[in-house]
Amino acid sequence: MRIIASPIYRAFPELDGFTDEQCRNYLRQVYGGVLARVAVGLVSLVLGFAAMAALPQAHAQGFPNKVVRIVIPFAPGGSTDANARIINDKLSALWGQPVIIESKPGANTVIGSDFVAKSAPDGYTLLLTSTAHVVNPSLYAKLPYDPVNDLAAVTIVSVSPFALVAANNLPVKSAKDVIALLRAKPGSLSFGTSDSSSLFAGHLFNTMAKTEF
Repeated sequence: MRIIASPIYRAFPELDGFTDEQCRNYLRQVYGGVLARVAVGLVSLVLGFAAMAALPQAHAQGFPNKVVRIVIPFAPGGSTDANARIINDKLSALWGQPVIIESKPGANTVIGSDFVAKSAPDGYTLLLTSTAHVVNPSLYAKLPYDPVNDLAAVTIVSVSPFALVAANNLPVKSAKDVIALLRAKPGSLSFGTSDSSSLFAGHLFNTMAKTEF
């Protein structure tokens, strides 16, 4: 097995020479809507949308003035959990208040996201999540929360690249080779994914490259 592509938005000839910002703008134009808020491979910090209305008052009271929770909708030990532990001490030092990490895994981030969406609207419960946040509305007929209206983006914490890999016996050496093969023989290849984020990346590949796995 070998890696044949770097971050997904660098995998296509039409993006050669583009800056990161231009690539992100391209994704926004292609997908629009919720993807303008959270793009591929991002780990983002969000909070209950109702908390936004409470923030001016909280700021006047010296926000934060108590413990802040960061909810991770994944099991401990993954990349999102690692991101939380990296920023945890920095936020605590910046705010002068304890910041604790709480894992609420399950249902492809739905359990943790729903918990934060229904938390007290005071800005003290944050959600550190991933691309699953924008993929879930397409995977589930009904969610217990509205990912657009119940949660509000705060900041991007990190960007994680997706890699395209292939078996050594496949006659390809680059993403361009894969695209050429798929265009010559649509549907001749299949792809496997480990989670909804990489599943989304595969479909994004198809859309941008005009191919069919």
